[in-house]
Amino acid sequence: MTFQTSYSADFTAGKGGMLADYSEPHNRDTGICSAAVGVGLGVIKHATSRMVSPISDVTLDVDSILASGGASSASAQVITSASFNGAIGAGRIVPAQQVTLTLNSHADWDLTTMTVYGEDADGASVAEDVLIPNGGNATITTKAAFGRVTSLAIPAQTGTNGTFTVGTAPTNAEYSRADLRGVVEWNAAHMPYDTTTYTNGEYPSGEDVPVITRGRVWVYTEAAAVRGDRVYVRIVASGSDKGGQFSNARSASFALVRGAFFHTAQSSAGGLAIIQL
Repeated sequence: MTFQTSYSADFTAGKGGMLADYSEPHNRDTGICSAAVGVGLGVIKHATSRMVSPISDVTLDVDSILASGGASSASAQVITSASFNGAIGAGRIVPAQQVTLTLNSHADWDLTTMTVYGEDADGASVAEDVLIPNGGNATITTKAAFGRVTSLAIPAQTGTNGTFTVGTAPTNAEYSRADLRGVVEWNAAHMPYDTTTYTNGEYPSGEDVPVITRGRVWVYTEAAAVRGDRVYVRIVASGSDKGGQFSNARSASFALVRGAFFHTAQSSAGGLAIIQL
């Protein structure tokens, strides 16, 4: 007679949003939906305590930091957050995004280097130099994602007729683990899920929703993934693809989830894989 003497703590197969490993440290929390959220999708913190929100489209906004604009100067200038009056202004940028400087076309712009100062997604100090082209007529963009802009340093220019606005671009976006609350949990004991919008089910606005905030969780990946790949979450809906879906590839439609990685591989798009939060 043979006996089974060991047992795996992992499920051999799961559902999107199902906790994948009970033996590993994991945490779940309960929030209140600010709007309908899909099971197995990433959700973010809401401004109101204990509420969670679906990820809505993040788009280019050329004046979200400094809407009223500024002008070139014959002397060097430092623009501080006190002047920032865009939709984001001096506040936090969630997800952290690239900073854009949009310049008019004028000979008063010279080939010089502007420096952007601020914080990354986790609040650490960051600064980056970007090149102002001769004659302007361009939108220049940082490579780094900023979670806040604190000041801009613009060198002296030929004259005062150059104008600019400062905004954000999502092409290199990043979520801190504090801002991406986690993954909406699939719960076998839940009453039948509403599948009107999300095929895997959803929690409607105002309902309590369980969220896996730490641990290994099953998700659907939009692209084939390899164990150890970094995790990206969709921030721009496209066709049937919803905000909050996951992938291993960076693009303008996805944001990096800092500290997360694929725990298992998936050879095909649209398949299940385990990510580690």
